Amino acid sequence: MQSASFLIPGLKVCFIAAIFLIQAGCNTTTYNSVPDYENMTDEELVDLIETGMKAWRMNGSVESGASCAGCHAPDAFDLAYIRFSDFEIRRRGAIHVGKEPNELNASRLEDIINMIHSLRVKHGITPQVPSEFRPFQPGSKILKESGILGPDEKFGLELRARGLTIINHQIFTIGEAVQSRKELIELDLWHLPIGISLNRWSVDPYSSTQHLTLADWLPVLPVMPKSGKEQQWYSLHDEYLANPSAEQLDRMLHAIDDLAVVPFSGNGAAFSVQKYKAMLIA
Repeated sequence: MQSASFLIPGLKVCFIAAIFLIQAGCNTTTYNSVPDYENMTDEELVDLIETGMKAWRMNGSVESGASCAGCHAPDAFDLAYIRFSDFEIRRRGAIHVGKEPNELNASRLEDIINMIHSLRVKHGITPQVPSEFRPFQPGSKILKESGILGPDEKFGLELRARGLTIINHQIFTIGEAVQSRKELIELDLWHLPIGISLNRWSVDPYSSTQHLTLADWLPVLPVMPKSGKEQQWYSLHDEYLANPSAEQLDRMLHAIDDLAVVPFSGNGAAFSVQKYKAMLIA
């Protein structure tokens, strides 16, 4: 008879999450009442987004008071763009819930969920499947292994389907060579699937131990504003949200060393800063 011990880790996580939410004011939040985001006015959506953004930047109870914004996109677009369920957001957010008035609590966690749904509606976002979303994956899919040659064979078939001369015909003349060269230069590599899987945006060991890896886009440790520089740091965020241009992004990137810090030392801290910068660019 198969042991049921494999259920224990998941039950522990859910139990701990429930305790945190109850202690932090879960009884003040109505989970059965789901807002009708699709039929909200633009003003109502903006109001939910602004309220959620305050919670997004609020200190939590772990990682020296890390906020959601310390590891995620300033505008929370990563959670809006990826189809994480409300349950998953509550489960992941529960460990950040604290008891202090200035810390993230269960009601504010609901504000974040409302913000995510509002962002999807306001910007017409169709959320991507978390396990399949890999930033910069050519063709937005991975060529699966099949046949004797594996993904290389599938890649060759992709090229053949695109009618490339070099794949479908022997080249005998200079004219054919010139035509083949032109086709290769004009090939849209961004939309050409390959057999190599790039990193997922986020991995969740709750789903599978195979996801216990550093090979995702989110930093291991939070990047937080330095004490006394919170207003300057989040002002840069607000300027970027108001005008999400390459210039504003560059200002944020160059201000990290002066205005922000990872509240830990060692290689993990330096690594997290680099991952945070890459996450902002992505």
